[in-house]
Amino acid sequence: RVLKPGCTLLSIDMTAETELNLNQKKEIMKFYNLTNVLTQSEWLKAFKKEGFKNLKILKSNTVLEELKNSSGVDNLILPLNESLEQIIEEHYRLVLTCGNSLGYRVFRANKE
Repeated sequence: RVLKPGCTLLSIDMTAETELNLNQKKEIMKFYNLTNVLTQSEWLKAFKKEGFKNLKILKSNTVLEELKNSSGVDNLILPLNESLEQIIEEHYRLVLTCGNSLGYRVFRANKE
């Protein structure tokens, strides 16, 4: 990510709510094509290391809590083909098995 000095970064990132066991972490990283799944404190350290200031978490939640609070569940669009259906089924399986261990954060930070 490239940000000019004096600008603001808004970032929505998958976050581990707790330390994931190695198998969970590998499975999540493989399915979502991630290089890592960081905790909130690891995200904050990474932003600070890259020179970001005024770090603020604008929103945070677990995956399962977000789904419980969502009203859009009844409006799901069915996949168009078998390949997409398999991807969505695997996504749902991960959500159900890891949903309390995974969440997201909306970060805001400045680069000086």
